[in-house]
Amino acid sequence: MCKIKDKKNEGEFKRIKIVSMIFIFIFGILPLFSVLSLQNEENRTLLLKELPSNIQVYNPEKLINTISLFTALISILFIIAGIGLFKRKEIVRKSVVLFMFSFLCVFLLLSIIEPGMLKNYIFYILGFGSIIYYLTDHRIKRFFY
Repeated sequence: MCKIKDKKNEGEFKRIKIVSMIFIFIFGILPLFSVLSLQNEENRTLLLKELPSNIQVYNPEKLINTISLFTALISILFIIAGIGLFKRKEIVRKSVVLFMFSFLCVFLLLSIIEPGMLKNYIFYILGFGSIIYYLTDHRIKRFFY
């Protein structure tokens, strides 16, 4: 375990905690609230209207339930990852980098397949790329055990 020896290390510990809080609240808890909001019929209708025109939905209820389940599972994974980053576990850091890299690849692939959606994915691409860069930095790696 790395001890706090000076102000610089203290700052790194604070940044690691901020990243873990981003995982817990923004990537974890916030999407769970969006899943809960899909229980409202008006929100379900809005979601179906936002689908691209070239996609036909034969069973909208099944689609919404699938999206809700997937979002809830991913959110729970982000909450667990945030807790692990907060505790500075090395295995969690490596898993998060792999997890973020896979998400980054998916969003890049989706941007190539549907270039018009790039503006929707740019936040994710930049955000996930920044998290990967931060967690793979040699100065940050030494704080995980």
